[in-house]
Amino acid sequence: MIIFVDMEPHGPRIAPEISRMWAEHTLKAKYRLEEIAECPVLIVRHDRFTVDMPARMGARAVILGGHMTEVSDYAPGTRDAVLAYARNPDLPLLGICGGHQLIAEAHGGRTGPITPGTVPADDLPCLAASDLRAIRVESPHGRVGYLAAHRAEAHPLFDTLPERPRFLHLHYWHVAELPAGFRVLARSADGVVQAMAHESRPIFGTQFHPEAFSDDVPEGAALLAAFLHGEWTEPRPTHLPEASRPLPAMTHPGAIGAMQTTVADPLGHAPEHHAPLHAPSTEG
Repeated sequence: MIIFVDMEPHGPRIAPEISRMWAEHTLKAKYRLEEIAECPVLIVRHDRFTVDMPARMGARAVILGGHMTEVSDYAPGTRDAVLAYARNPDLPLLGICGGHQLIAEAHGGRTGPITPGTVPADDLPCLAASDLRAIRVESPHGRVGYLAAHRAEAHPLFDTLPERPRFLHLHYWHVAELPAGFRVLARSADGVVQAMAHESRPIFGTQFHPEAFSDDVPEGAALLAAFLHGEWTEPRPTHLPEASRPLPAMTHPGAIGAMQTTVADPLGHAPEHHAPLHAPSTEG
């Protein structure tokens, strides 16, 4: 079994349409992970997670998902158990986007906006009637689309990938200061950390979304297979599933620039820092 921790609390500033879209994304990610891992994936809400849960339930790895809600909007204490587990996990651990930032936070790293201050409304694409697979934006304020990650050093997670693998990027926050004991595996062209690994333990983070792979951009499936079938986990035969068909276009408010947008998104993602790109702040 793999435990997938759903880090989205569906906070008060998240529109119902966004919450529904994110729930759909999480379910689709579960099915994709089950195909790759060849075992069940249990989705656990972050506020229901306990430090002893993975071992007690016989899990073989834990994945921390991303989220759209600002950290400051979480109810007090609801992230505490996940932070405690991330500091000293007893199983292989992978954090995705906001989960990647949580791991850095748990180990004393620093997270924050790529560029402090308010994101200009015209700095990032509106995405109106657009397919995220056709958008390529690496702005000083955020990342949108399937973009290259530049490998920084050799690592088993990237062994089967090209030097500049592409993944879906949807974020305006990042790991601004790497935690002690971690090393960078990949960066954006401008130096933003896109993947990290602990120097001696199977603890990994990706700022990008490997679960949002497609037939045209399959690198995420290979990275997830490397994590789920690495030497640090129980050996299993590797199986890369055929990418699922793109979802129909979805309309949701305020993904970027507080404008109504229609997005044909392979997994139903919304931009995150954690969070939507339209209302960034300097707080974490």
